Amino acid sequence: YWWVVILGFGMAIVSIKYLWVHNREKLMEAIFKIPVIGDLMKNIELSQIFLNLYVYQKSGVNIIQALTNINLANKTYITDKLIVIRGLIFKGASLGDAFKQDKFFPPFVSQNLIKGQVTGCLSKYFDCIYTFYDTKSKESTAAMIAMVEPMLMVLAASFLLMIVCAFILPIYTNMNQMGQVHYK
Repeated sequence: YWWVVILGFGMAIVSIKYLWVHNREKLMEAIFKIPVIGDLMKNIELSQIFLNLYVYQKSGVNIIQALTNINLANKTYITDKLIVIRGLIFKGASLGDAFKQDKFFPPFVSQNLIKGQVTGCLSKYFDCIYTFYDTKSKESTAAMIAMVEPMLMVLAASFLLMIVCAFILPIYTNMNQMGQVHYK
């Protein structure tokens, strides 16, 4: 029945692709709500986006074109939200207000963008947001590694114990049986 396994594997791939195409937003929202991993993924992606916005702003590219280029370069859930923000800007909202209207982005982002627009130093605040999320993602990664290390040590120790038992116990059992044999 090897063909059943291959057929089942193929059907699983097709169904996952179908679900990804038709329910991507719900899936990504669920992933971003996972306590440690979701926050880490969100922080990493936000740091990348604001680094790109910082570089585009320092290069003299306008915000509308920068948002479009970021989405075209990397189509993700968050970069799709940038297109929604671009639409709000087209409708007359400021950059900070557009980010404020989307509940996905934390208030920290919109507050800094509003400050950047008021002071005229938007690139400085893009860098500030990037630095904040980059630091936060590095700290989260370090915390996650610190949690995983003890679990890996226990797993390695149990694996080693299992190997030792697999070799020692049969030898001990055979030696014990040999000692119990009575010669006539």
